[in-house]
Amino acid sequence: MIPLMPLLAAVLSLLTSLNGLSLAPVDGRTDLTIRVDGQVTVKDYRLGDPERLVIDVTGARKALPADPHDDLKRGGVQSIRVSQFQPEVVRVVATLAQRVDYRIDRRAGEIHVSFPNPAGPFEPWSVGVGEKRVVRVTPVRRAPTVPRITVTFEKTPILDV
Repeated sequence: MIPLMPLLAAVLSLLTSLNGLSLAPVDGRTDLTIRVDGQVTVKDYRLGDPERLVIDVTGARKALPADPHDDLKRGGVQSIRVSQFQPEVVRVVATLAQRVDYRIDRRAGEIHVSFPNPAGPFEPWSVGVGEKRVVRVTPVRRAPTVPRITVTFEKTPILDV
């Protein structure tokens, strides 16, 4: 009899990693990018009440932090949940503010889900590989420059200066 846990661990180690997610505004649309490091297949469908977009990524294992992304509220996306739905399927569920038409495009190492942005401009967000932290740069206020002067004391005791 073959021990199942080592066998399962070996199979999972051969799977492609789902290792990054991001949301960004692109040409008036919201772009949800799912990053993977190999070949996968994708199945997508909708659920209602609340409006959700479900993307099953087959041939993958979840390699993201366990943190929930429940409070995104940007680009028409309320939250994103990622789970290892089955041993070879990672499920990405995006809860949307409203029903939208979407399209899915595959590019090298990325799955792009694009839909009209009903919420207007928003700050990009990402987690995992390719994570871009939003850094706000605040200008440093400097004291006004004062011209320097040079004073010379000749033959004056130091205590008088």
